[in-house]
Amino acid sequence: MENFLMNVSMFFYKVQDKVSMTMSLFVMAACIIGIVLVLFIASTKVRKINSVLAIVLSAVISCILMIPLMTAFNSFVSKKIVNEVTNSQLAEIEARKAQIKLLAANQELREKEKEILDNKISMQKQSIEIDSLEESLRVLQNTQLNMHSFKEILELGLLEANLKQTNLYRKNLSGITTGMGLKADQYYDEGLVVLTHDIDAKFGVDLKKIKITVSKDFPNILWIRDIQPKFLGASKNKHIKEVAEIRRVDIKNNIKTYSILNGQAEVKKANQYADLCEQEYQTRLSQGFETNFMNDAVLKLSENFIKLILSPLKKEIRFAAALDGTTLSLEEYIDEELKKIRSKRLEIENNNKSLDEENLKKEKELENLKSKIGD
Repeated sequence: MENFLMNVSMFFYKVQDKVSMTMSLFVMAACIIGIVLVLFIASTKVRKINSVLAIVLSAVISCILMIPLMTAFNSFVSKKIVNEVTNSQLAEIEARKAQIKLLAANQELREKEKEILDNKISMQKQSIEIDSLEESLRVLQNTQLNMHSFKEILELGLLEANLKQTNLYRKNLSGITTGMGLKADQYYDEGLVVLTHDIDAKFGVDLKKIKITVSKDFPNILWIRDIQPKFLGASKNKHIKEVAEIRRVDIKNNIKTYSILNGQAEVKKANQYADLCEQEYQTRLSQGFETNFMNDAVLKLSENFIKLILSPLKKEIRFAAALDGTTLSLEEYIDEELKKIRSKRLEIENNNKSLDEENLKKEKELENLKSKIGD
């Protein structure tokens, strides 16, 4: 707007100046013509009447006409000088404007080059971040695969130990009967069984039951809980009936005496009782009650094992009996991390694509700007 008003003002000034110079030229021409006419008339007409009068009259009128002539001449010269000075100043102003425009164009050129460079640096940084995310993704995928593999390994046993145990079983099998008082006041039949076991037992943990929580205040810390040692079976499970017998227990004057019953029925009954004791032992063994003393060792190995399979995540692993807040299984945690990384990678790739498109546009603008500066 300011340039428009200045251009309008300059236009009217030039028109006024042209008119003024034209009028000066017109006045000068009219005065010169008038002087010539006066001299012509004086020398031709008036001179015949009176030569002195002709000279005086021509001199007076010429002097009078010289006043507007000189005034118009001075005005014309002044206008000419002013115009030259003005044109020189305008040319200088235009040159300065052109220089300012050139400087502004160069500044814009540098700014665009800087923007392109900044975008390339951002793209490079994001490419490095993508590489880092790819590495994290690969690590998580490998950990996920290891989880599936380790499940099979844990089913075969994280720890195998040879257990040798001797168990004694005694039980009243007949109930207490009142005697005649000669041999005993009371008596009953008691089953006595001694079993020895030679077992190669396998222990592990159930990864599906393990829970994981990420610390809210410290995201780099993973809290692990619900590690439950588990008896997985035995590759060798032998037992020997060291003793299997039915004994008669006689009680007289609160003193017990024992005698072994060797009848066929008693021997059969003793073996049946021994088989029952063995069944109970195997049930307790499968439930882990016979191997509780191994839990601490299995738990320690399990913790070390979990640290090993989660070590690629580069997180600090801590173990806790209980945790507040929402927890995930190991598989769920890895799945969630995979989703986050894939989402982050996609976001960065889209951002890089946008920056690349923006750079192409800016490079075209840069070429156009260079062409204009060159012109």
